[in-house]
Amino acid sequence: MPGIDLIFVGPHDLASSVGLAPGSPELNAIIEDVVRRAQAAGRFTGIFAMTPEQLGYWVDRGVQFILYGSDLRYLGSGLAAALEAYRELGATDAASGRGAS
Repeated sequence: MPGIDLIFVGPHDLASSVGLAPGSPELNAIIEDVVRRAQAAGRFTGIFAMTPEQLGYWVDRGVQFILYGSDLRYLGSGLAAALEAYRELGATDAASGRGAS
């Protein structure tokens, strides 16, 4: 199809659409079929991955564009690291006057 350069699969969206569990072998088989067909048609393929294992799995299958992680996960990780640093400093909780432990 002219004008389509990339076929992107959202595993969780697809899982919801077909009634399968995300990461299930059945769902992965469907996604692998999409990837094979798209690549056979000369299109790039993309997918969303949340874990290093998923990242490696799809790289091994030739997927060229991978969104790794999510903005919420990265924001949460950054917030957790900032809070930990704050607590390590023994900072005072302004609302209670207590140490932040």
